[in-house]
Amino acid sequence: MRYTFCFLIIMLAVLNFPSISFGGAAYYEGVVSRVNLMGGDSSFYVRFSNSGLDDCKHQRVYFPLSTLGKDAVNRAYALALISFTTQSTMRIVIDKDINGYDGNCNAQGQIAGLE
Repeated sequence: MRYTFCFLIIMLAVLNFPSISFGGAAYYEGVVSRVNLMGGDSSFYVRFSNSGLDDCKHQRVYFPLSTLGKDAVNRAYALALISFTTQSTMRIVIDKDINGYDGNCNAQGQIAGLE
């Protein structure tokens, strides 16, 4: 009886394990349909023309100067403008665990690339 109870407890723990979220950083990709500067510090956000950012608040990815630094924001801005004008696919790294699940999506360390 004691072993059956222990087995039941272990099985319940294992079955509930997938409900625990382990998101980590992931690439979001799409063709940039909008690039907007925010404030006066070079921070900006982008929107994709596809549904690649549907789980982000307002379908936006933010590139905040305060967390990424000036060089990274400038490089990402150049990539966003290239994607916007050439209709090439932009890939952005977002870590939902860091940003939280309130819907805001901020670009992370390695930031972005083009395909």
